[in-house]
Amino acid sequence: MLLLLDENMDVRLEYLLAAEGLAAFHVETLGLKGTPDPELFRFAIENGYEALITKDAFRRDIRVHMLRALRDGLRIFRIRHTPKDPAEESDEAVADLILDHAAELDAALAADSPLRHLMLNARQRRITRTMGLPEVLAELGRLGG
Repeated sequence: MLLLLDENMDVRLEYLLAAEGLAAFHVETLGLKGTPDPELFRFAIENGYEALITKDAFRRDIRVHMLRALRDGLRIFRIRHTPKDPAEESDEAVADLILDHAAELDAALAADSPLRHLMLNARQRRITRTMGLPEVLAELGRLGG
């Protein structure tokens, strides 16, 4: 599994995930800090990244770009990490959340899986939203993209 960690994720997460055997690279490590999301999506697809991990709630102005990236095979895993206790919001907690759901992430990356987007909720310790390819295509059509 080759993961791209968005700028809003802590760069230390790259090392925490690597220690557990996940190939994860942070945009800062790759010299992509400040890259606009549409360009980052394109970079990920062109360079063989299977998924982008982010905390972004995608703005309306880039939603079409996100949906196109999902359509083109990039998976986007969004972390919603809003613990009741701010002390719980650590890199280790986010890494644990990703690792706790590694099986679902692997399944989402499987070639025959229609899952393109999922949201991991740290407070509830579960996946709270998914979007499959049919939903991606329907929304993309609705938005005219």
